[in-house]
Amino acid sequence: MKQQFKSTICSQAIYMTVLVFFFAANAYPRIIANRGHAIFDIAAGSGGAIQSHIEAGAGYFLNFGSDYLALLNKIEMADSGGGSDYKDWAQTCANAIANMEKASATYLNLKQILTNTHYIPEMIERLSTFDYDGYQKKNNLNPGVFEEVKAYLAGGDVRGIFDRMRDTTTKILAALAKIKAAIDAGIIPGLPTLWRLNDEFAETLLFGQYAAEIFYEIT
Repeated sequence: MKQQFKSTICSQAIYMTVLVFFFAANAYPRIIANRGHAIFDIAAGSGGAIQSHIEAGAGYFLNFGSDYLALLNKIEMADSGGGSDYKDWAQTCANAIANMEKASATYLNLKQILTNTHYIPEMIERLSTFDYDGYQKKNNLNPGVFEEVKAYLAGGDVRGIFDRMRDTTTKILAALAKIKAAIDAGIIPGLPTLWRLNDEFAETLLFGQYAAEIFYEIT
């Protein structure tokens, strides 16, 4: 049973490693919904605030990913000489929670800014007429995640992209709370919770990237 647990955690950890290193190497401001600020009328001076919030939210989100990957590594190595150092695990989990809380707060502030900022009609028109299906096929993008991005952008709902990011931070924080509770009790967190948190993080990285790709294409 332990071997099965370790092998499943290992495969997830490898996947997360590749994702985190890929996104970090490509610079987070260009990955998670960057250039979304260009869709809004920034004549009132809110452009800098919108862009900085997008970049900060992305940074905190990826910092969480790094912390979570470190936690998975510690859990993976527990039976290979690393031992179950729950105090150390708790600190790593606390770091992950802190970064995700910052990401959540940043996206909430961004939501408040965007509520009072108008779209640029020309940009909404470009989004509505963009060849999403052709772009997806050309670049062999994950169809499920891309369809979600398409649903928002083809309908001109750019604010919804960032609302979705904040909703995800809430889900991740709920999962982290379960993981922390297990660690605080001296128990290895449940495998399904670790799996689903991996899914949520990985899919959201792709969601943010695909949104950024479309923004770059039309601006």
